Amino acid sequence: MKKELKLSLISGLLMALAWPTYGLSFLTFFGITPLLYIVELVNKGQYKRKGWSVFGYSYLAFFIWNIITTWWIYNSTGFGAAFAILCNSSFYAIILTIYRWSLTRLPQKTSYLFLISFWMAFEKFHLNWDFSWPWLNLGNVFSESIYWIQWYEYTGAFGGTLWVLLVNIIGLKYLRNYFDGQSIKTVLKNYIPQLLWIAIPIGISLGIYLRTTESEERSKVVVLQPNLDPYQEKYQYTNPQLLQLTKEITGTRLVVDDAWTAREITVFGRVRHRVAHVVHAALVHKIHNQFQFVQTLEVGHLRGVTRLDQRFECGLNQRRNAATQHDLF
Repeated sequence: MKKELKLSLISGLLMALAWPTYGLSFLTFFGITPLLYIVELVNKGQYKRKGWSVFGYSYLAFFIWNIITTWWIYNSTGFGAAFAILCNSSFYAIILTIYRWSLTRLPQKTSYLFLISFWMAFEKFHLNWDFSWPWLNLGNVFSESIYWIQWYEYTGAFGGTLWVLLVNIIGLKYLRNYFDGQSIKTVLKNYIPQLLWIAIPIGISLGIYLRTTESEERSKVVVLQPNLDPYQEKYQYTNPQLLQLTKEITGTRLVVDDAWTAREITVFGRVRHRVAHVVHAALVHKIHNQFQFVQTLEVGHLRGVTRLDQRFECGLNQRRNAATQHDLF
């Protein structure tokens, strides 16, 4: 039991230390492996309630991960922070519990495939239901490591989730060998070649990045933020009223030749990130990950994958003016 507890703590800390904005994203390639080994230990052990044991150990790890990375929700609402952290931890713990169940009924490799499929399906579901909270979707961990993930242009953030899960599953064999008595030197010697599973996607990404040429075409973008309290005041308006307010602000700030307006994403209930044309409403880009609650990975018009703070030239108003009522953000 002490071994399982230590592994659970290590897993939670590794995942927390990997997360943006100041994390070491490569740690996520090793953060889930201890949990996978815990599942094996419980299945082979003398636990009376193996499902609950897996849930408990994995819940502890996911709780540590959640509370370290999302504690700041408390600045908005204490109840909301507690609800998000406790519930989100349980969702991920349920995934591991069901994975344990699959190991008792399916071949091992099929169970690995089941785990990957189920985890990714949950992340997709987690983007669209009423309790949507995709901050901790695994693919988001690389939002600060943009040179590693230029291929997100083709796979989206779910490609990163697949990458993380595959590398952790590969590492499980070597963690198992270590606890079975193999020397750390031998384990590392055998594991090092497997790092190619990390290096090759990074190499492909760098190749895409180096081949990308920036277009000389430039577009003017105005980012609009009505000065409404997103926790209280905005709920006094209906979506049509908020849309009309956005149109009024747009009309005062742009002329027809200015191409695009991006409105602040939290104003409209259940509306994803959209870009509107001044003259006709044109949906240019839709990010299903609801801005991913991290520095956004933009794909498309600018080519490649970039962070929100890169490849944009700020206009004078953006540098000079603070947000005032119904003004520019």
